Amino acid sequence: MSVRECGEVAVSGGTFQTLGIRPNYSATDGAFRLYGGKVSVSGTGTFDRANLYTPIRAGEYVFTDEAVWSKSVSGNYVLCPATEGEKLTMAFLDHSRIKGDSNGWTLGGTAGTESVLTIDSDGEFAVFNYTLSIESGATFNLLQGDIAVGQRGFDVGGFGGVANLAGGSLSVTGGWSDNNKAMGVLVGYGAKTSVREGRPYNGLVNLGDCAVTNSDGSTLVGTGYATGTWVQVGGSYQHQSTSRILGIGVAGAVGSVTISNGSFSVANTGYIGGAFTNSFPNGNTYVPKGWPIDRHDAEGTLTFVGGTFTAAKDLILGADGHGTIERVGADGSFTAKNLILSNAVAGVTAGGTLK
Repeated sequence: MSVRECGEVAVSGGTFQTLGIRPNYSATDGAFRLYGGKVSVSGTGTFDRANLYTPIRAGEYVFTDEAVWSKSVSGNYVLCPATEGEKLTMAFLDHSRIKGDSNGWTLGGTAGTESVLTIDSDGEFAVFNYTLSIESGATFNLLQGDIAVGQRGFDVGGFGGVANLAGGSLSVTGGWSDNNKAMGVLVGYGAKTSVREGRPYNGLVNLGDCAVTNSDGSTLVGTGYATGTWVQVGGSYQHQSTSRILGIGVAGAVGSVTISNGSFSVANTGYIGGAFTNSFPNGNTYVPKGWPIDRHDAEGTLTFVGGTFTAAKDLILGADGHGTIERVGADGSFTAKNLILSNAVAGVTAGGTLK
């Protein structure tokens, strides 16, 4: 069944189920194809994707009222148009929800396309068991709702992934289980990538009135051949792990964190402008594959205009690159157990007191 431009599938009750199991998620859609059309699910309707690996292509999905997105077969989702110039939007509004084994969701990834996932619902959402990955040309908008991500965590990157966390809560429980790739909260991750020159990969997180917790993984803003940007105007971010690091610009990347309101807390050591390889669990054993550890040109910047930044352990600047802390004005507070400045520090400027 194909739904093309101007076509619509409307479900207001009962269940609309798509079938067809594909051998891998890069294959063409199974029995149901949405090519520029629309799927609207309202009332108590359910849209069930009974596919193992399901690429979801161009078009629009809208869930309202008590509508449900479900998946009766375990597997991964790839929400991404296949052809340059195409767009995919998916929105969960009102009390709509996701149930079942949602496993891994990857949003975007194809050059020249646009993918947008918006959650503005107080419904119950199943855990994204594997990962929630926001990649090239993709935008994730969290306006309302409680979202949980496990295993490999929350990854905002590719060639221009954007996450706007304006409300609700995001709980990331993914830790670091092997040396294949870092896990936790990753913004601008270009370590295990095919392009290995310059900094072509980039990711952006805009944090507003949203509560974000990272219980087991690292927090990496800018890694490898990438640029990572974190802009916080409210809400809260908690890095709760005492064994995984905070890294702002590591392994040759450019990373920046700017805080004008809200709170940002770190329970473990933080690095701004490069990190020692032995700072990771079990030394080099757990440095992820593909990290350009021979690069020593990382640039990390922490800027705070207001709000609070708290590091329970050491905050190290310029360990393997250039690190800068800048305080603009006299508002807000900055606290770290120890502020350690290496020979490579670019600078520390403050309009108030660093303690």
